[in-house]
Amino acid sequence: MIQTTIKSLEYEDLIQDQEYKVKAFISSAPEELELTNIDIKENKGFIFKISVSTEPKLPVHVEDIDRDLIYIIGNGGDNRLGYLNNDTFVELEENRFLQGLEANVLSILLIAGDTGNFKI
Repeated sequence: MIQTTIKSLEYEDLIQDQEYKVKAFISSAPEELELTNIDIKENKGFIFKISVSTEPKLPVHVEDIDRDLIYIIGNGGDNRLGYLNNDTFVELEENRFLQGLEANVLSILLIAGDTGNFKI
């Protein structure tokens, strides 16, 4: 059985002169998760589900984060952020918002312990 991680994080981001409060809920991916284009065994224990909300809501042209995201911590720092589409991992194109989200999530995951609420 894989140890379960459940963490949350809050931070503020400035996008196009608008301040956003970002909340992310991070949990270990369920054991029954299947990805047809990712080697699950190689990444076991390093795949996480992330739910994100912002206040106010991000403009659609910035990023659509209404769906659950998948974050994979890869070997050698090859980390990937995306979503599931019919059991296929679809990597999101990088932008400033997603780079900040990914950096903050990784920093929280590197903090010892499997649970916690963090404000950056």
